[in-house]
Amino acid sequence: MADSLFKGPDQIQSGLDIQKEIQKRTETKPLDIVVKLAGALAKGKGSEIKRNMSRIQTNLEDEQSQLKGFAKQQTEHATRIKTLTDSGMGSLEAGIFNEMVAKGDLKNLGSWDGLQITGDPKLVKFLQEEVGKIKESLDNKTKEYRTLRSSYDINNPEAGILAENLEEEALFTKPYRQSLYEIVQNQKKLGNNNLLDVLTRREKRNDYSLIKDGLEKENNLQLIINATRESRKNLKEYSPSYTGLAKFLEPDIDENNTRNKKDAQDAESKLNTFLADSQEWAIKNKRQNSTAYQGYFFPITQSTTTQELRNKNNYPSDLQSFQKEYPEYSNDVLRDIYTGGAVHVNTMENELAQTLIFDSDPDLKITSELSSGLEKNLAYQYLRAAPNQDLDLLPDVVRDWVASRIPKDETKRYVAESVDLLGDDFIHVKTVEEMLNKLGELDKYENLDNTFGFSTNVIAQAKAFVKLYDGLDMRRAVEIAVSQQRFGLIETKKGMEVPVIGLKIGTENAYQTQPRLSLKNNKTNQFILNDITFDITEDNFQSWLEALNINKIYNFTTETIESQNPQQWKDGQRFSIGQYEVTFSSQPDSEGNNWSNTTP
Repeated sequence: MADSLFKGPDQIQSGLDIQKEIQKRTETKPLDIVVKLAGALAKGKGSEIKRNMSRIQTNLEDEQSQLKGFAKQQTEHATRIKTLTDSGMGSLEAGIFNEMVAKGDLKNLGSWDGLQITGDPKLVKFLQEEVGKIKESLDNKTKEYRTLRSSYDINNPEAGILAENLEEEALFTKPYRQSLYEIVQNQKKLGNNNLLDVLTRREKRNDYSLIKDGLEKENNLQLIINATRESRKNLKEYSPSYTGLAKFLEPDIDENNTRNKKDAQDAESKLNTFLADSQEWAIKNKRQNSTAYQGYFFPITQSTTTQELRNKNNYPSDLQSFQKEYPEYSNDVLRDIYTGGAVHVNTMENELAQTLIFDSDPDLKITSELSSGLEKNLAYQYLRAAPNQDLDLLPDVVRDWVASRIPKDETKRYVAESVDLLGDDFIHVKTVEEMLNKLGELDKYENLDNTFGFSTNVIAQAKAFVKLYDGLDMRRAVEIAVSQQRFGLIETKKGMEVPVIGLKIGTENAYQTQPRLSLKNNKTNQFILNDITFDITEDNFQSWLEALNINKIYNFTTETIESQNPQQWKDGQRFSIGQYEVTFSSQPDSEGNNWSNTTP
C-alpha cells in the first residue's frame, strides 16, 4: 500500500511523457529564428532602399527637366544661327545684314557684299560695326548656351565652368544621371544593404544616409542650374540702331528735298501758265465755258469733258491754231509740261490743276494715293525706330520729313496700334520684287534711286487692270504690270565688272514709265501694232509713232513680253497703223528711233 502511495500511477507518467513530446514538437529551433529574422530584415531593407531611391529619383526629375530646358535653348539658338548663315549664303555676317534689312525696312541698301564694295565708306563702316556687334553677341550666346556651370562670377566668367561644347540633350542631362549613379554606388559601399550590414551597423559607422545623399545631390544640381541660368541671364543681345542710319540719310534728304521742292515749283509754275494760256486761247476764239479748255491741249487725256470737246470741235486744227498763237508750246514742250505736272501732282497748291491732271489719267490718282501710303509707311518705319518712338528724338531733317506725313498728335496711336499703313499693298510690293527676281530684273530695280516710283506705278496699273478686266485677280495683275513696266528700267551709267566674282559695281539705273498696254484673254496686247485697222489722222499717227519710239516695250514681240527672255521684233518687221505703215530696226537711227514711217 505504501508503495502505491509514493509511486505514482502509470497513467500520470504517461501524461508527462505525452506533454514532453508535444513541447518538443512545437519548440522553435534557434537557427530557424535566425533565418526567419534575416529574411524579414532583408526584405524590409530592400523595400526601404527601393522606396527611398524612387523618392530621390522623383525629386531629381525637376532638375532633369531644367537641364533639358538648357538643351532646348541651345538647340533653338543653333537653329537661328543656321538660318542666318543660310540666308547669307554661308556667311553669318551677310545673314545678320539681311535680317537688319528685313527688320529695318532697309531693302534699298542692296546686298552685304555689294554694299561693302560700292557703298558710302562711312555707311559701310557704320553697318560693319553694327553687324560686328550683333555677331559678337550671337557668338557669346553660342559659347554660353553650350556650357554648364558649377558657379558663376560676373567679374570672372571663365571660372566655374563644369562642361563646355555641349550640343545634345544627353550631355546636358549627364549631371542628373551621374548623381543617380553616385547615389547607388554610395549606398552599395557605405549603406546597409543586408543583415550583416545591419548587425555590424555599417551605415552608422560610415555616417551615411541614403536620403541625405539624395538631398545633397539635389542641392548640387540646383547649384549647377542656378549658376548656368545666371550666366545666360547676363548675356546681352545687341539690337541694331536703325536711327543711326538717319545721319547718313540726312544730307540726301536735305538735298533731295531742296531739289524736289524747286522742281515741283517749276513744274507747277509752267503748268499754271499753260492752263491760263489755254483758257485765254478759248476766250479769244469765243469758245463757251472757257475754263473747260484748260486741259484741252494735254497730250494725254482720258477726261470725258475734254473728249467731248475734242469730238465737238476740230481738235487737230485747234492744236495747230494754239501752237501758232503760242509758238513756245511745241509737242515736246507740251509733253514735258504734262509729265512735270503728273510727277509733282501730289504737292500742287493749285487744286484745279491737280484735278485736271487726275481727270486726264485716272491711273495717276491711284498712283498718288498709293505713293502717299508708301511714304507714310516709310515715315512710320523711322518713327518706330526712334528711341521710345519719340518723334522729337529723330534728327531735325528726318523729324520734319516724318512729321509732314504723320501728324504729331497721331504718332502715339500709330505706335500703340502698330498701324499697318499699307495693308494689302505691302504684299503687292513683295509680289513686285518676287516677279522682278523671276524675270532677272531685280538688280536694275534695286539700283534705282527710288524704288517706290516703280512699285507704286506697277501697283496702280495692276489695280486698273483688275477694275477693267473681270475675273483678273490682283496677283496676276501685278505680274502683268511688272512684265510691262520692267522695260522702263534703263541703265543710265555703265558699271564695271569686278574680276573673278563677276560683280558689277558703279551701275546707276533710272525708270521711264511704260504705257499700260491693254489685255486680251488676260495677256498683254500691243494695241498700236495689232488693232488699228481704221483710218486715222496724221496727227494721231505721229503721236503713235512717237509712242513706239519712246517706249522700249514696243521693241519686243507681243508673245514674249511676259517671258523671262523677251525677243525683239526681227529687222524689217512691218505693221500697219490705219492707212500708215511702220518698220522696225534693231539698230536705232541717229535720233535713237527703232521705228520709222515707211508708208508707201
